[in-house]
Order: sequence, then C-alpha cells, then structure tokens
Amino acid sequence: MGAWRNYLAPGSKRDFMIASTMGLVHFMAQIPYGIGAYYLDRAGRADLGTTVGWGANIGMALIVAAGIGFAAGEWRGVAKGTVRTLQAAIAILILAIITLAYANSLQTN
Repeated sequence: MGAWRNYLAPGSKRDFMIASTMGLVHFMAQIPYGIGAYYLDRAGRADLGTTVGWGANIGMALIVAAGIGFAAGEWRGVAKGTVRTLQAAIAILILAIITLAYANSLQTN
C-alpha cells in the first residue's frame, strides 16, 4: 500500500515524459503505415498493402526505438557482445525491409 507515492518521487516527472513521448511516437508511427498501405492498395496491390506495410512498420519501429535507446544512453555499460547482437539484429531488420520492398516491386497486377 502507498505505492502511489512513487508517481511523485524524484525523477518520476522525467520518466512520465519519456513514457508519454514513447507512446506518442508509437501512435504517430501508425500514420505513415496507414498512408503506405492505402497507396499500395490503390496501386492494385490490395493483397500486399497491409502485409508489406506492417512488416516495414514494425521493423522501423524497432530500429527507431533502438536508436533512441542508444541516444539516451540506455545501452551504456552493457556488455559489448550484447550490443553487437543488437546491431546484428538491426542489420537483419534493415535487410528484411529492403527485401520486402524489392519483393513488392516485383509484384505484377
């Protein structure tokens, strides 16, 4: 009981602002996804608009989140092997997004 006081503890305002910003960025990321899916559908690729768009959206969300984590110092002091694993995962995500985009360009009506 009394855990509600933690919301008023020193540093909680900063944490609230970071969490709110993360929520806003996540919400705003849905806008380009929706626009991209809409235009893929209008281009006669209704079966790929949401599939390709969603994969690219989630991949980019993870890449941006990791980038913000690096910029905020979240990864300072973490073992170098762990950072290399994250960097490899980001490279794989970028390659996957490029592959999705290329495969989508091969789709014919």
